[in-house]
Amino acid sequence: TGLTRAGARRILLTLQSLGYVETDGKRFGLTARILELGFAYLSSMPIWNRAEPVMEALVAQVKESCSAAVLDGTDIVYVLRVQTHKIMRI
Repeated sequence: TGLTRAGARRILLTLQSLGYVETDGKRFGLTARILELGFAYLSSMPIWNRAEPVMEALVAQVKESCSAAVLDGTDIVYVLRVQTHKIMRI
């Protein structure tokens, strides 16, 4: 990241005080509250509100789950999923 160790620690301690990370004294890990940041990002993009009914119709037609994703650099980030109502899925 290019941050000094002290700088990274200060950021992590701030995130800890906000409830986004927790620590065991040695290592830091994300908490479920971090999802709030992701939800804020996704809810600011109206395309997902338009995509969900289309995906629900597709799931009803093909009887399989459907996912939408975006590229983040070289990573795929799944942002919306509509599941089928079958007991077993392929």
